[in-house]
Amino acid sequence: MVCPTPAQQIVFQEYVQTVTEQTDRLGRLELALHAQVKTWRFTPVVEAFQALRGVQFTVAVPTVAA
Repeated sequence: MVCPTPAQQIVFQEYVQTVTEQTDRLGRLELALHAQVKTWRFTPVVEAFQALRGVQFTVAVPTVAA
């Protein structure tokens, strides 16, 4: 996307970069969480929660942990 002014272009590019970095970070954290949950004694409970409609891994793990 091309913005009307150079300042707006800079802000837009920074925003896109921030979103990209945070998406990458979330992916890394989710991979690490998957690795940790494999050895957790509550893994079957996490899997059972995920069987519910709309409950994803990143929702099931903190729910079970709480």
